[in-house]
Amino acid sequence: MKKTVISLMLAVLLVLAVIPVYAEGYTQSFINLMMGSDESQLNVTWYSDGEDASIVWCKAAEISDGTMPKDAMSAAAQSVLADEGEGYYSCMATITGLEPSTEYAYCLINDGYQSEIRYFTTGDSDEYGFALIGDAQLGSGETLEGDIAAWQHTLGLIDNNEAFGAADFLLSLGDQVDSCNSEEHFGAFLNQELITRMPIATTIGNHETDAPLYSYHFNPANASDKYGITGAGSDSWFRYNDTLFVLLNTSAGNIEDHEGIVKEALAVNQDVRWKVAVFHHSVYTVSERGEDATTISRREWLTALLKQYDFDIALSGHDHIYSRTYLMDGMEPLKDSSYYDDETLTSATDPEGIPYFTFGSSTGSKYYDVVFPDEPNILIHEQKYIPHVSMVSVSDTAFTLTTYRTDDMSVVDSFTLNKSPEKTEMPFEDVKDNHWYYSAVEYAFNKGMMSGMSETAFGPSVATNRAMLVSVLWRFEGSPEGFEHSFSDVKSTHYFDKAVAWAYGNGIVAGKAEDKYAPNDKLTREQMAAILYRYAKYAGKDTTAEGDISVFADLNKLDAYAVDAMKWAYGNGIITGMNETTLDPNGSATRAQLASILMRFLG
Repeated sequence: MKKTVISLMLAVLLVLAVIPVYAEGYTQSFINLMMGSDESQLNVTWYSDGEDASIVWCKAAEISDGTMPKDAMSAAAQSVLADEGEGYYSCMATITGLEPSTEYAYCLINDGYQSEIRYFTTGDSDEYGFALIGDAQLGSGETLEGDIAAWQHTLGLIDNNEAFGAADFLLSLGDQVDSCNSEEHFGAFLNQELITRMPIATTIGNHETDAPLYSYHFNPANASDKYGITGAGSDSWFRYNDTLFVLLNTSAGNIEDHEGIVKEALAVNQDVRWKVAVFHHSVYTVSERGEDATTISRREWLTALLKQYDFDIALSGHDHIYSRTYLMDGMEPLKDSSYYDDETLTSATDPEGIPYFTFGSSTGSKYYDVVFPDEPNILIHEQKYIPHVSMVSVSDTAFTLTTYRTDDMSVVDSFTLNKSPEKTEMPFEDVKDNHWYYSAVEYAFNKGMMSGMSETAFGPSVATNRAMLVSVLWRFEGSPEGFEHSFSDVKSTHYFDKAVAWAYGNGIVAGKAEDKYAPNDKLTREQMAAILYRYAKYAGKDTTAEGDISVFADLNKLDAYAVDAMKWAYGNGIITGMNETTLDPNGSATRAQLASILMRFLG
């Protein structure tokens, strides 16, 4: 039985479903940023009564006196008459060349008239997150105004609640609107300020699939002209950092209809860390659809497809009830706790199966009742008739999905997929797996901090010099540039030139003389401690802990400048004594010892 509720009473001032913005007489509305083909691009879509359309953008720092610079980037927009005679065009353009962690400004242009300046900020190039919602389905509630209020509440959480502080974009799992032919419903979803500065990615739902309005309002990256085609659009994919998202229009066809887009996406994204399948129709459900022939059919071909191509996770909507399956090996649930990290079944490392998630309504415009509470493949489900919103955090080794109730942000469920760190087989003939330093060299090599002395030799017994350590730390920091030094013995042709400049510019190293760095001099153990100590301060690490080095008989050889650094390094187990009574502060460190110290310090 379907139930409709209004999630929020109208205690706030509601905006109209369509909020046009006028640019010198030209209307610009339904503005949204969409995910581009990868993190360096964004697609922009808007409506206007001006047919000739384009977009300009620049870094926000280049704005002067509220004006875009003359050399701002620009791109023409494709304009299509969208409403059969009303005179409004769907305008679509792509912003390119985006850099990570940067604020940008953009303006829309129609027939020569430029809009106000809007802003967005790109995400980090490493760890990232995104907000995730199930069916907003604006227009299916008792009143459209009530639906809008609930939608604005959910967007407000995404925008302002600290749980979503790391969200770079919003992923919507279909049925953004109730009626595929209603511009009013699309306006209710799209005419929200957050969507003009936080990119979205949307999935085609069954309520949108039979008419072209969806295709006028959304411009998905890499949309197929062959696979998953219905009246609203088709299958598509985008990549964000090391994650591939394949969006399947499950209103269309069968496995053959979608395998093509999976093959195409994987062919050009073979190096991704995570593979995420996104589609509207839930295939494991506790709702009344659980025994539908169409649900069973989709379940059979989707699970086979995702297993064949080794997907990590499956995200769907449609049922307005939250649920998470066991890890599924094809259609076989993996229920034994040995497949998980512990008996709570809330995380799994390098799993053999795929978890299938179904997400509840993000607005409460419509709910479904639980009809099959004992569905054997589903581990957890909730239907409290309260809207949900989810946050997904992604790193190289973990994909964590946490779902909240929107009334009080209490947690519905949280699950983490873990992956063991990727390892590259070491080519070094002088590093064997029975050597004491093997794991340390492997760590430094796989982190890109240390390379070999040649293609096949690491040189574990080679003494470390003053250039090597700063080069390692520089690489660990991402090889930053833009620093200077005045050392005459460090040339621009030297591999360590930029590393020395960075370390010197940040107070991590000093020269041996006013204009000499002495890059080839041996790196003593006390120098290593001092450099690591200064780097730890630069990196914001806690340097207050101290160890008792009075046990060493050769402290008279430790220079005064390195005393605090050695106490810190010894107290934190980063540098140890050569034996119980010898610290050997002026002894040199070998490359194997450096790798071990780095693993203890940074690992």
